[in-house]
This record gives sequence, C-alpha cells and structure tokens, in this order.
Amino acid sequence: MVDCPFSRRTPGRAKRAAPAGALCRFAIIALIAGLGLGATGCAPSLSGAMRAYEHARYPEAMEELRTVEPDACHWDTSDSARYALYRGLAHLALGDLAATRFWFGRVERATAVDPGLLSADDAVKLASARAHLPR
Repeated sequence: MVDCPFSRRTPGRAKRAAPAGALCRFAIIALIAGLGLGATGCAPSLSGAMRAYEHARYPEAMEELRTVEPDACHWDTSDSARYALYRGLAHLALGDLAATRFWFGRVERATAVDPGLLSADDAVKLASARAHLPR
C-alpha cells in the first residue's frame, strides 16, 4: 500500500459513515452526470470551437480546434467529419485556402462513404463554403 498524506486519519478520530441519503443523492448525481456526458459525445470538446467560429472569433476557433485534434481521431465518424468541417471553415475564414481544401477533402471523402454523417445545417455550410472557394 502506498503511503499517501491525504489518506491518513487524524489520530483519535474515528471515521464516520456517510448518511444513506447522502450516498443516494451522490449516486443519482453521478448517474445523471455520466448520462449527460455520454449523450453529448465530443460536443463539449468541439462546442467551444464551434461557438468561437459562429461568433466570428476565427483565431480562437482555430486554437480550440488544434487543441482537440488529438481527441478527434478517437471520435465516431460523424463527430470527426464535423471536426474536419469546422477546421476547414476556420481555415477559410483565416484565408488559408490550401488547408481549407485539405479539411474539406476529408469531410467529402467521409460523406462519400456515408452521406448522412453531416446534419442538414452542416451540409449546407460545406456546400456554401465550397461554392465560394476560389478555383
């Protein structure tokens, strides 16, 4: 057993058991929190970047996207496609056309295999951005 200073008991004081009601409340809160995190998938990681992009804070969006990139490769295909879409949109807003084409290419390859990966709104964003890209 590892000696941890945080696990030592104060001499002469017995550890009291938590009341059953407190344990029940804790279990319920933990369950709700777990379900909430599971239901959102990568949303908490990507939501900050999306919010920054939607508010035209493109450098901030790019910084957040770069921060979550290592996690994005572990997300499901739909979330990864959405990541690539917003990465491409941020590059486009910042004027990096080569990077924009790269990330849009990733989205398009993924949606070629599974056309339902993007929401209708995200598909419109991709189509609009593609239409406005210089040739």
